[in-house]
Amino acid sequence: MKNLFLLIFIIGIYTLAFGNGPLALLIVTSGDIEYRKNGAEWKKSTGTNFIYEGDYVKTLNNGKCLIINQKNISYILVNENSEIFLKNGILQKVRGTFSELNDVKKKLVTTIYNKYKSIEEYSSVSRSIIPKKRIKLFTVENLTISDDYPCIVWENIGSEFSFQLNIENRVFNLPASENEIIRYCLPKMKPGEYEYSVCVFRKGKRVYKPEKNNKLIWQSISEMKICRQDIKTIKRMGGNGLIIGSYMDDKGLKVAAMDIYKDFFTNNPDNNKMRPFLIKIYNDLKLKKLRKSLDKLFQNYTKINDDKSTNF
Repeated sequence: MKNLFLLIFIIGIYTLAFGNGPLALLIVTSGDIEYRKNGAEWKKSTGTNFIYEGDYVKTLNNGKCLIINQKNISYILVNENSEIFLKNGILQKVRGTFSELNDVKKKLVTTIYNKYKSIEEYSSVSRSIIPKKRIKLFTVENLTISDDYPCIVWENIGSEFSFQLNIENRVFNLPASENEIIRYCLPKMKPGEYEYSVCVFRKGKRVYKPEKNNKLIWQSISEMKICRQDIKTIKRMGGNGLIIGSYMDDKGLKVAAMDIYKDFFTNNPDNNKMRPFLIKIYNDLKLKKLRKSLDKLFQNYTKINDDKSTNF
């Protein structure tokens, strides 16, 4: 049952994040699955595919898949040697057997919906970056890290600035850098909550100090073990970096989510429709310049490649 709800979480991320275009999501759970547009040739599913009005899906001798219908938030299990198509937003049977998973908890689905329905707002054009004359550094108000993922990041506001990371009574000095972001991986700390802040220096003189501290949460060992086990489960179910990154985001491990998303898009540069997930993470981490740059790429790519087929 735990694996079922984890799977519901994973597929809910995809289905509920995008309100326009695709009407359902196809998840291959085992074997060979094919899909096609009406009248087109059959194509083998690569693991996850968006399904649109008029699309057909069939399972072969060893194949099973799960289809998430966005119109009514239903979960359809398609068994071996079966075929269905999407008409008027409803899955229609051609042959074989399929059934709906009726035991999905409404509370869980609602939680996922509320969390991810706002993803599209991150595909909008970013607001202007703060003028250079105003020295101010934005950092994450609540950030979770762990023994496995101990890094903290913030935007580099200029190569002439150095930084001082303060975590209660511990001080870490970071030199000036040409990199777009400042990244520091902390030494191992006891699990719990800490107050942290980042001060900005220029030529040895402090030029910015935040008015209040932010919160840093170091995961407990038990929480870290749960994450490790859930990630293994996601991988066994064929989950890719996009799914794992979404899981990390949900757990508050946003720097880890950013790294995983970036690696995913490096290997899948044409998967433009999913870029809002990374845009959201940049926004959460207060990385405004990176968000603006990715916004621009997303908008330009959308204008050029407004097709109706996306594979992961």
